Amino acid sequence: MDLNFYIIEDNYFHKKELTKLLRTFGSKESVLHEEVDIYNFEQLISEKKLSEKDVFFFDIDFNDSVTGIDLAEKLRNKNVECQIVFYTANSANSLEIICRNILPIGMLVKGDPQLGEHLQQVLKKIQQTIYQKNGEPLIFQLSGQTIRINKEEIKFVETNKEVRNWVTFKLLTGEKMIHMTMKELKKIMVEKNFYKELRSYIINFNLINEIDKKNETIIFADGQALYLGTKIINKLAKAYTDWSSKI
Repeated sequence: MDLNFYIIEDNYFHKKELTKLLRTFGSKESVLHEEVDIYNFEQLISEKKLSEKDVFFFDIDFNDSVTGIDLAEKLRNKNVECQIVFYTANSANSLEIICRNILPIGMLVKGDPQLGEHLQQVLKKIQQTIYQKNGEPLIFQLSGQTIRINKEEIKFVETNKEVRNWVTFKLLTGEKMIHMTMKELKKIMVEKNFYKELRSYIINFNLINEIDKKNETIIFADGQALYLGTKIINKLAKAYTDWSSKI
């Protein structure tokens, strides 16, 4: 799973240790944002759109007037979805963390001889939490390769017009072609945010930014537009309104 890692730690040795472990146990698709520190942290969270895939590791005691608990509280007040992990030599602050409603997903102790194993457990817990929210990824076998598609990244799926019995997934991160009919795919995409009442498309309502009836197009979260025509856009707009009223 592709995650974004941020280490908020002012001790070079401990930051280097955790960096090494994340590069060992994190997935190849994950990104470690080494440029983030306690001084530019607030600018980051004010500018960046955060999600459940953003994982922040906070030391608690900095050589500064502010603490990791202070910064974690600011982060949680701004975003309820991102993941917070405390990485500290001081594990006696649990009550304060609970009282300030920070809701971390884990705590790692510096110097722990089993730190790598405990980090793996935290990363697995994060993965399970995201899957519970978004559903398990779609997994396909293609030419001896395993293709994983995270459902939350799917903008829409369309029947491939060039090759029979193939579909094309349009993702936030690009696109993938899979050898499968649209009818077969609709049977396994059971989440209610996927609109499956069109013959040649599956549309992810979660990633629609705008339905432009005048131009008969859908605008997705990344700015991509999909032209559908009058009849289909009206049908989809009604279904989207009904779905939105129930969430």
